[in-house]
Amino acid sequence: MNVPRASHRRADAQHAALRNHVVGVQEQWSAYFADLNQRGAAAQSQLQAMYERYLQEVRAASAGDDALPRASTAYRNLQRESLKVYAEYADASQKGFSAMTDALAALAAETRNAMIDSWIEYLGEFRQSGTSPPTAPSNSRG
Repeated sequence: MNVPRASHRRADAQHAALRNHVVGVQEQWSAYFADLNQRGAAAQSQLQAMYERYLQEVRAASAGDDALPRASTAYRNLQRESLKVYAEYADASQKGFSAMTDALAALAAETRNAMIDSWIEYLGEFRQSGTSPPTAPSNSRG
């Protein structure tokens, strides 16, 4: 059995698993933040349109005798609609974050399994050859 070659194969397998893990984590975070930015822009656009409608209503109400009740109603509508947009944004953000953390947990399990598999394969080679795997150097100082 060629111990250095077996060690290099195990190291290569573990490096590949770690590389895939890092790339997967970066992709998940990038996708989450891209989605978050897109949702934020959409919410901002909705809020801007609501505020414009509110201002139009207040301007229209200022010309009549019922200015205060109309302005008050317009303000309550603005509050209700904007809170709905905020709630939808927060809910979608939470669901997106939850999906990302689930994907990251699955990725971590996949990486862990790949690492364990590389060790099993490495140790299996030693078992088949009838030799003992190298042991880690001792840290004891004497």
